[in-house]
Amino acid sequence: MLRSLSAVTLIVLLAACQPAHTGGMPAGGVDPVAVSGPLDTSDQPAHELDPASLVPPVETYLSDRLFADAPSCLVVLSPRGRNEVASAVIERALARHLALKVERVISAGERDAWARSHGLDMAHPGDLQELGRALRCPHGVEARPYGPPSIYGVFWTERRVGLDLSLIRLDGSKKPDPLWRARHIAERSAGGIPTSVFGAISAAARAGRLASDREAGPSILADALRRMMATLPEFRLIARRVRPYKSG
Repeated sequence: MLRSLSAVTLIVLLAACQPAHTGGMPAGGVDPVAVSGPLDTSDQPAHELDPASLVPPVETYLSDRLFADAPSCLVVLSPRGRNEVASAVIERALARHLALKVERVISAGERDAWARSHGLDMAHPGDLQELGRALRCPHGVEARPYGPPSIYGVFWTERRVGLDLSLIRLDGSKKPDPLWRARHIAERSAGGIPTSVFGAISAAARAGRLASDREAGPSILADALRRMMATLPEFRLIARRVRPYKSG
C-alpha cells in the first residue's frame, strides 16, 4: 500500500513540474508540430506529394487584334460536343467567370429566350450574327470538350474536365479567327496500386468515392475555368480606365 502511494505521489510531483499549456502557442512561441519534422507521406500517391507540379499548363493564344477589337459584351454560346459536365452547368459557370472580365454578358437563358421569340437557330451562323447585332453584343465565347476522357477503374479513378474556349466575333463566318483561345485539362484522381489486402480495400474505397461524387464534376470545371480565365484580360477594368471624362 505504501509503495502504491509513493508511486502516485511521484507522478503528481512530476506533473506539477511541467509548464502548463492552455491552448494556442506554447511558451516561447514555438508550435511543437512545427519542430516535429516533416510528415511521413511515403504511403501517399506520388501526385499528392506535390500537386502543383503536376497541373497541366493552360495553352493560350492571343490575337494581335484582341485589344483593337476589345469586347465589352460577350454572348455565352452553346457548348459543342459532349462533356462530363452537362452543357447547362458549363454555360452557367462560364457566364459567372466572364462577368468579371467584361461589362455585359448574355447568359444562355437570355440567349435562348431571344432566339425562341425570333425563331432563330443558334447553330446557324447567320442567325448567330443577327442575335449579336440585335443585342448589340458582337462577341461570343464558345466552349468545346478537349482532351482524353475520364478513367474509372476498381482501384483507380481519374476524373477530367478539359475545355477549349474561343473568343470570336459573331460575324457569321464559317471559320472565325479567335481573338483569344485557351485550352486546359483539370483533373482529380484517387485510388492506388493494391500491394496488400488492406491496400486494395483502401484504394477501391477512395476510387469509388471519387467516381460517385456528384460535386466533383462542377468542382473540377471551376478549377479549369479559373485557370483559363486568368489568361483573359479584364476588359471591364480597362474600359473604365480609358473612359473619357465628361464635364458638367
